[in-house]
Amino acid sequence: MIGSIPHPLTPEIAEKIESSPKVLELHPEVMSQRMSTGSIIPAFFLMTENSACAVVENESQDGYRLLTKGEIEDEDMVYSDLQEWCEQNGYQETH
Repeated sequence: MIGSIPHPLTPEIAEKIESSPKVLELHPEVMSQRMSTGSIIPAFFLMTENSACAVVENESQDGYRLLTKGEIEDEDMVYSDLQEWCEQNGYQETH
């Protein structure tokens, strides 16, 4: 599923993905302004019917990669890993 997410992910595309019946939540953790593409989402929390995932930009492959994946019950741990990655990479939270 991660491989099918377009890069760069814009807020508009994220809304369309979140409306998928398999996706329970797609929460952009941070936003980044890029001159060529406008606002993009370099890191986000994704919850599906079966799992909670922290997904981050993989610039070396021009796409996204799975940072952490867990069961739905592991949501807090997965989200914590995502926040830590954002801090280490110099991103500010969107909320």
